[in-house]
Amino acid sequence: PMTALLLAPASGIAALARPALGGHKVAASRRRLEQQPVSLAVAFDGGVLAAITPAALGRDAASASVCAGAAWMWVAFWSKLAADGRIQPNLSRKIIHTGSAPLFMLCWPLFSPAPSAPILAGAVPLLQIIRLYRAGRAQPAQPTPVGAAEADDTADLVKAISRSGSRSEALGGPFLYTLVLLVATVLGWRSPAAAVAIFQMAVG
Repeated sequence: PMTALLLAPASGIAALARPALGGHKVAASRRRLEQQPVSLAVAFDGGVLAAITPAALGRDAASASVCAGAAWMWVAFWSKLAADGRIQPNLSRKIIHTGSAPLFMLCWPLFSPAPSAPILAGAVPLLQIIRLYRAGRAQPAQPTPVGAAEADDTADLVKAISRSGSRSEALGGPFLYTLVLLVATVLGWRSPAAAVAIFQMAVG
């Protein structure tokens, strides 16, 4: 057999080696797919969608819930301090602006490597966008305990994030800030470019 192999044409040897090399290439491709950040474009690829397992989906949903709760408490804490007069609204606005995006990025490792991660992570800034939109479009409070409590929460938020106390400011800088965070999360998930953009926005 060894003699036959030594005397075999080069093309025959190449044909024998091709399956093994092909197997190595497939394995290397899989490793690259597991290691590379998953963007929205990749997530919608039919082959990659098969990688979303129930375990990964559950982990990402739980991580998004934790991050959303932490984001709400972060903003509510500084909003309450500003509303009570313990800190100046100018300071609360700067703290929220500087800290929100980097703290959210610290939560990214909680998510799985599956394509569901950027989509569910994007739900966190999306909820904040909805909250800001409602604050900017808020109507007079209803004469009920629930309506009054919601109005107080909205007023505290507006006071903490605006320069003049006007509700319309919630639809300005804070709204665009959160919109950029949503786009960077969904389209640039765990990429250096998205991280640089987010940090530059936070400190800018």
